[in-house]
Amino acid sequence: MSSNNLHRLECTEVWGGNEAIRKTVTIPGMRGALFCKPCLSATGGDVYYLTNCTEGIMSRIFLADVVGHGSAVAKVSNWLHEVLKGTINVMDPTNVLRELNHHVVRQGFDSLTTVAGMSFAWHTYELEFGYAGHPPILYKPRRSETWRTLTVDNLSKHQVRNIVLGVKDGVPFDIGRMHVRPGDRIFVYSDGLVEARSQRGEFFGEQRVIDLLNAEGTAEPEAVLDILSRAVTAHVDSEHWHHDDVTMILQEVRDQEERPSYPKELALAV
Repeated sequence: MSSNNLHRLECTEVWGGNEAIRKTVTIPGMRGALFCKPCLSATGGDVYYLTNCTEGIMSRIFLADVVGHGSAVAKVSNWLHEVLKGTINVMDPTNVLRELNHHVVRQGFDSLTTVAGMSFAWHTYELEFGYAGHPPILYKPRRSETWRTLTVDNLSKHQVRNIVLGVKDGVPFDIGRMHVRPGDRIFVYSDGLVEARSQRGEFFGEQRVIDLLNAEGTAEPEAVLDILSRAVTAHVDSEHWHHDDVTMILQEVRDQEERPSYPKELALAV
C-alpha cells in the first residue's frame, strides 16, 4: 500500500468509524491492516475504533457489530467513541464493555451490539481482551504455524455474562490476559466474514478463515486481508456481498527495539 494509505495513531487519538476502508494501520507496538466492506452502502453496521494512550505505549482495538443500521449505528458509534476517549489510559477492555452496555440498554433492542475489544501494553507486552457476544479473536505466536482462538477466563459466578450489549444492564464481562512476543499476530473480525454463504448455502466458516491464515504464514498483513477478501468473493460468487458487513483487522506485534524508552513500571489505569 502507498504511504497515503497508512494511518499511524498519535498519542491520545481515537480513530475509526464504520466506512468502507482498506488501510495500513500502525498503533503502539503493532503494525497491520484494516479492511471493512459494508454490504448495503458506503457505511454499515460494523464500527471499528483504535486508540493510543497519552504516553504512546498502550493501544486498544474495538470492533462492534450493530444489529441495525442508520441512526442505531450512529448512536453506538458515538457512544463507543466517547467511552474510549474517556478511558484513553484504561487497560481493562471490559470497563469499556460495561459502560457501552449501559448506553445500549437504554436505547433498546434496536441497537443490540456484539463487541470484541483488546488492549496491548507495549512496555510489558501484556494483552488483555474481552467479548460481548462477538466471535473470538484469533491469535498466532511467531514460532507457531497455526492460529487459535483466544478465550476469556470465566471469573464471574453469574450464569449470564459476556452477552450481546443491550440485553441487560449490569451484566459482567470476563477478561482474558496473556503476554505476547514480537512477531505474534492478532486477527479481529466481524461475523459477516464467517457467515458469508455460497450459492449452495454453505457458510464460509471459521475453519476456512483459520486454514487461509495458516496457509499465508508470515505474508504482509495487507496481503493476507486481500487474500481473505478474494476468498469471500469467490465463495459467494459475486463482487457484491449482500449478506452482511465484513470487517477484518490483522496486527503483528513489533520488536521491542522499536518501542519508546518508557520505564517498565509505568502504571496504566485498570
